[in-house]
Amino acid sequence: MSFQETSKFCKYCNRQVLARKKGINHILHLLLTIFTSGIWIIAWILCVAENNNDNWRCGICGQEIGCEDFTNKKSSGLPFWCKLAISGVWVGIIIVFIWEGVKLL
Repeated sequence: MSFQETSKFCKYCNRQVLARKKGINHILHLLLTIFTSGIWIIAWILCVAENNNDNWRCGICGQEIGCEDFTNKKSSGLPFWCKLAISGVWVGIIIVFIWEGVKLL
């Protein structure tokens, strides 16, 4: 798993520290998108959106830093697996409509 790193101030350590958050393996997602004829791009977009919600963590104490309320809350939206399932249903519906449209011609 890859990580993004930057320098941020940690109020718990009271100093400038190396902050980290999980990164995205874009090469893997690109290969999956190619092998699935573009369908995987929906999951890729959801992964990028979910990764933007992750907060930075202090490399020393592990506390979340860079957020205003320090409540350790994630986004109030649906869990990632639920978003993935919903997007899969929509992709299935689109494929059925395309397939039926092709058969009608």
